[in-house]
Amino acid sequence: MHAISLVMLAVLGASERSPSLSTTLPGGTWEVSGALGPKDIGSVAGPGFGWDAEAAVGITDQVQLDIFAPAVVLRVGNAGDSEYLFGAGTWGVESSVRFAAITYELGASLGMRNWYGKAVAVSFTLDASNTRPWGIATLTPFFTLTAGAGVTLALGDAVSVHLALAATNTTDVLANFYQTAPRLGLGSVQRLGFRRLPLVQVRVLPMLSADLFADAWADFPYQGPIAFDALAGATFEFPW
Repeated sequence: MHAISLVMLAVLGASERSPSLSTTLPGGTWEVSGALGPKDIGSVAGPGFGWDAEAAVGITDQVQLDIFAPAVVLRVGNAGDSEYLFGAGTWGVESSVRFAAITYELGASLGMRNWYGKAVAVSFTLDASNTRPWGIATLTPFFTLTAGAGVTLALGDAVSVHLALAATNTTDVLANFYQTAPRLGLGSVQRLGFRRLPLVQVRVLPMLSADLFADAWADFPYQGPIAFDALAGATFEFPW
């Protein structure tokens, strides 16, 4: 009975805010999320199966440790005002058509989120990494640079919308990086503190949120076609 009472207190005391409204996890909070759905709809390679999975814990209100793809994030500044993020580690684990393998990013990330009141925030991110196929030795390293800008809208505490624009480029010759045309993305294309922000997130229970990820990618200058992703999932937060 005592254990059940502790669990009930944890549930009732859990935050009612949408998780994506917190730039980093509160200290002593675990977060596990996952999403599934069609990927690369409309691309030359044809549609495939997409997924996203994350697990992290807030060591303190300013320090977050990612578990699924090991990384550490430091946040400075005031929560709900101007916040700055510094991160290093791995992120973006996915099934890559280009490499025909599971890939991940290994590198560093910078981010800024500035709140205008309690309902609107603007965020800017810059990620620099080495793209690595899982379990495959490549002859040359592949470098990736991704810049993003996004707007977060809080529709009350329980519902959040985040729309972002991103530009990304991957090349195996770093000296020719800026001579290669980037890809542009719109939708849920931004990671803040290595956490990918859903296009729409709704808190349905004290510790459970429903997530919708949707985005579109195209080469710049436009050469067609546009590839779409649409994933649905959930985020589960609980105290440790």
